[in-house]
Amino acid sequence: MSGELYQVLLGDTAMPHRNRLVVSPDGILHLLPFESLKGPDGRLLIHTQVVSYTPSATVLQSLRAGAKQSPARPLLAVGAVDYRLMRGLPQSIHTRSVAATVVRGLAEISGSRLEDLPGSREEVLALGRIAGKDSELLLGQRATESEFKAQPLSAFRVIHLAAHAAGDPQYPDRAALVLGSDSNSKDDGLLQLREVMRLPLRAGDFVGL
Repeated sequence: MSGELYQVLLGDTAMPHRNRLVVSPDGILHLLPFESLKGPDGRLLIHTQVVSYTPSATVLQSLRAGAKQSPARPLLAVGAVDYRLMRGLPQSIHTRSVAATVVRGLAEISGSRLEDLPGSREEVLALGRIAGKDSELLLGQRATESEFKAQPLSAFRVIHLAAHAAGDPQYPDRAALVLGSDSNSKDDGLLQLREVMRLPLRAGDFVGL
C-alpha cells in the first residue's frame, strides 16, 4: 500500500538523485506522513530524502526570499497567557464567542481544560536573557493576539509562542494557537494558521508550543 501511494501521489516527482522533497499537502493529505511512503527501491523516504512541508508554494517562496537578509531584532516571545477571561465569561457570552466554541470543542475531544501555563513565564524570560537586548517579551496581559499582531513581525529573527494549541482535523487551516483576548479588539484570541500565512514574517524560526 505504501508503495502504491508513492506512485499515485509522487510518481516521478521525487527524483532519486535529489535528497530533499518539499510537500504542500491539501485536505486529508495533511494526515499522511510522506516520510513513511516507500520509493521505487522499496526503501522508506525517511531513509533516502529530507521531507519538508509548506502550507503553499507562495509561503515557501516568501520564506526563501526573506532568508536573504536577516531581520535586525533577535526575538519576539509570548508566554504566561492569561486564560482567566475565557474561563470566566458568562455562558451567554461563551455561546456567542467563536474562540470559546473552539476551545470548548477541544476540551470535549481531549478531556482537557484551558489551564494557565505558569512555567511559560520563566521559559520566555530565559529565552529573553539568551537572546539579549532588543528582544520583545509579551507576558500576562500583553500576551494577546492583538498585541502580537501589533508588533513589527518582520523585524524578528525568532518568534516563540508558549501557549495552548487547538487543532481541527477536518479544517487544518483553522488550527490555532490560543493567545489572550482583548475586549477592546475584534481579535478572538485564536491565532489561526490561515492568519499566520498572511502575517509579514521573516523569522527563521517560528515556534508554537
